[in-house]
Amino acid sequence: MVEIRLPAYVFEPNLAGYVAKLLDGSQSGSIIMDFEAVRFYIPAAIVATLAQIGNWQQNGQANLMPRR
Repeated sequence: MVEIRLPAYVFEPNLAGYVAKLLDGSQSGSIIMDFEAVRFYIPAAIVATLAQIGNWQQNGQANLMPRR
């Protein structure tokens, strides 16, 4: 299991690094994403995040649940 703590902001200069961080989670069997710090993402970062979550769900790696 891997935990991905999302950064507060994603803009064009750090988009490639952000996407690489998301892809690193694909190496794991189970993924936890921490959205607590998120404040602002450019649209491309939002699309990349949602697309990767959908990919993980299709592969049985992600189960969306709120933190308790």
